[in-house]
Amino acid sequence: MKKIYTYIITLTIIIFISCEKDIILKIDNVEIKQVINCYINENTRIQIYISKSKAIDDNSSIEFISNATVQLYEDGVFIENMQYILENPSNNLGFYLSNYEAKANHTYKIISTVENMKTIEATEFLPPKVTISNYRLIQYPDTIDRNRKGILKFNIEDDGNIDNFYVIDLYESIKTSSIDSLGDSISQINNSGSYFKIIDFSENESYDRRFIDDKKFNGTSKEFTIEFNGNVFNGSNILEQKIVLRISNVGKGYFDYFYSLQKNRGGVSNNNKEPISAISNINGGYGHFSSDNFKTYSIKIQ
Repeated sequence: MKKIYTYIITLTIIIFISCEKDIILKIDNVEIKQVINCYINENTRIQIYISKSKAIDDNSSIEFISNATVQLYEDGVFIENMQYILENPSNNLGFYLSNYEAKANHTYKIISTVENMKTIEATEFLPPKVTISNYRLIQYPDTIDRNRKGILKFNIEDDGNIDNFYVIDLYESIKTSSIDSLGDSISQINNSGSYFKIIDFSENESYDRRFIDDKKFNGTSKEFTIEFNGNVFNGSNILEQKIVLRISNVGKGYFDYFYSLQKNRGGVSNNNKEPISAISNINGGYGHFSSDNFKTYSIKIQ
């Protein structure tokens, strides 16, 4: 029996050693590229932050780029060279701002050129706001049953003429009152994300946001049922408690980039999953040039 145990232990060590691999990180002569950070919102001037990428061993502060030539196009037609706005002189933080407000159902493109760096391009479609019907709160915990799940139902009326990508966020908004040191009454609003799951949804993990495309219900009305943990608050300082549902109709660039980041976080916390690289629509660089057209719906709890 002792020989058997010795054999098993030896075999285990051999298997473990044979699975080890040396990972060589080649960080010398890494090409520094432009990093784009931009959200396109309806009826809002497009604002773009541009910085330089860094090598994995570079612990210096982010270096923002102020000398880029940023061309903006709408539906393939040149609009303007975007103006650089200095926001914080201490670290050269600034952004490029358009003179035009973005409109739904239009495609926007940027070309950013910086001396001695690779030129980048990015394109994103700004979809219309989502159409919601039959929005209602079915149940919520109370003082009698604090463990009762919150249940929300709503319908998305999908537009069959375009590919739609939806992002669903749920959070709780609490408005409280307090007395400061001078005896004055002040109010404060605290928002906190709620982890939830969509009943009969293929991905059963709970997140504080969900990413859904319209492949299975394109051009139809789709009912969604959300289950979440609600909170019961007591006290005279509670002025208002609301559940807020934020539903965004986003561009494919937004959907791919932020969904891949969420899946990567799930992989990092789960040793059985491989890390997932961020899916970026920045050709020649990093980051995202993404559109987010959202509506919010709130229900007052107390």
